[in-house]
Amino acid sequence: MIGFLPELYEDELFYSWVARYYCHSGYSAYSHAVEDFFLSKKIRSDIRFLNTLNEEARAVIAKRVPMERIVLEHTMFPVSRFTDRQRLNTALTKMTAQEGDVNTLLPIPKREAFRNLRFCPACAKEDRELYGETYWHRCAFIPHLDICPRHRCRLIEHNTVAGGTRTPRLFIAEVEIGSNEPVYVDSDREIDFAQYLTDVFLAPIDFENHVSISTFLKSKLEGTKYLSARGKKRFIDKLARDINDFYSSFPQYVPITQSHIEKCFTGYRSDYNTICQLAFFLNIPVEELTNPAVQESTQEERFNQKVADLYEAGMGAYRISRIGGVPYDSPESKQSASGEEAQLCSQERNAQGRLGSD
Repeated sequence: MIGFLPELYEDELFYSWVARYYCHSGYSAYSHAVEDFFLSKKIRSDIRFLNTLNEEARAVIAKRVPMERIVLEHTMFPVSRFTDRQRLNTALTKMTAQEGDVNTLLPIPKREAFRNLRFCPACAKEDRELYGETYWHRCAFIPHLDICPRHRCRLIEHNTVAGGTRTPRLFIAEVEIGSNEPVYVDSDREIDFAQYLTDVFLAPIDFENHVSISTFLKSKLEGTKYLSARGKKRFIDKLARDINDFYSSFPQYVPITQSHIEKCFTGYRSDYNTICQLAFFLNIPVEELTNPAVQESTQEERFNQKVADLYEAGMGAYRISRIGGVPYDSPESKQSASGEEAQLCSQERNAQGRLGSD
């Protein structure tokens, strides 16, 4: 039976809250604290998400904090923010109602399923000065984040794996985290990216916005060298090379494959880290990435309208191709002119060639 609940801190994992309850309750065994919260005392408490609570615990917790807020603000739910909105809405509803399994409700990559506990030594020091104890911060568990952007120092990895076959127990942050000295980072690019990952994670999720992340990302390629002028072809090989070169100086960076990037644009992948890497590289503001919007007309429609307007203004295919940003003899430029004008353009090109040879 839950006799009391400690204060739930900002950005604290629910797991950390249960661990602090165990610490302050005076229980001599892990199983007693777990039994107060969950359906079985033999359960292995989920560090990043939420196990099924027993009815009494749900009632006590709901009086303090709404379950939806627990899911959104005290679990790692936001790392799935780029998932299809229908699936994300269903996942939130079921997790709030304590139904279903997180591994089927959300598309959690297997390589992200387990990782070591992590913490920022500077955050831990501040926690102790402010609260008299430290706790496990959610942001330290953002996939592939290894810097605390606030303190510009490396996160430290605890030697205990957060899942898998670990021994069932509650790891109390105040006990596990020592007085470690921060290792500061000099790279502004690394720090800016860490801040970007964190800001995207903490941004509110608009569950009514149904613009898919793949559609949004495709729209942000417009005007770049990674998309043809009409928008028909993406140059993913060039994009992959440039992205990998951009992040190559990051100590723990794992190169992104061309196939992986292509799947982000076709909707087959929506993992948090890769989407953020693409968006940060393309200079997409956090506000736009977390509230995606696209124009009603397609790039091809806008391109064709632009060509039509220029043609109506009396311009020839050669000038139109230069303004439109397509090669003079490309399919786009040929399609931009009538049959008669295309023939004139061909004659003009041949004449220019003869003059050049003279």
